[in-house]
Amino acid sequence: MRDMREEVMETLNDMKDYELVAIHNEYCDEVNYVDDRIYSMGEFNELYCMDGKSPLDIIMDAYGGSFNPNDDWFRWDGLGNLESTDYPENDWIDVDEIADYIVENDDALRNDDIRDLMDEIEAENEEEEEDEEE
Repeated sequence: MRDMREEVMETLNDMKDYELVAIHNEYCDEVNYVDDRIYSMGEFNELYCMDGKSPLDIIMDAYGGSFNPNDDWFRWDGLGNLESTDYPENDWIDVDEIADYIVENDDALRNDDIRDLMDEIEAENEEEEEDEEE
């Protein structure tokens, strides 16, 4: 029998950053961890303009955290400070926790590749069980 969790983990680990960040953000929405969402640096101006923050507000948020505008990704650190990274999968994303959620809840987090994988594994495992019963 194929191990669903192991194959979901492999799929997550093989994803490009933007795909994994999208799944991470879906997971955060599902488990109400909205403060842990990750944003691309390209969204920075849009997010700050929508919130009506002043340049001084932006400086204060960046001052307290570890923020580098040359990084690819940013988030707020829980204290309202900005932090950034080029490696969200290493710094901020818990792939084990996301894989557990996906398997335990049969929720592919809006990712077609994971949904297809889960459906394929489930069908194969059911077929194997039926063969064993005969």
